[in-house]
Amino acid sequence: MVIDAYGVEIRLVGRNDIRIDFPWNEIASIGHTLEDASLQCTLFIECTDDVPYDCTLTGPDDVTYDRWARHLPYVLNHYCD
Repeated sequence: MVIDAYGVEIRLVGRNDIRIDFPWNEIASIGHTLEDASLQCTLFIECTDDVPYDCTLTGPDDVTYDRWARHLPYVLNHYCD
C-alpha cells in the first residue's frame, strides 16, 4: 500500500499483480484500525460514489507492524487534511 500526495494505491503482488488506485478527489472518507494481537492494519476507504473498500495488511513481524502503527495516523493526517 502506498499513501502519498496523489491518493492511495493498493497493489497485490503475485501472479496477476492487481493494482487499485484511489485518487484523493475520489475518496469521501478514510479510516483505519490497528490490531496488535494479529499484527493487522486495516484501511477503510469510502469513495465519492458511496462504494466502500477495505484492505487488511498483516505485518511480517513485530518491528514492521510497530512502524505501521506509529506512522499511519501521521500519514493519513498529513494527506487527508
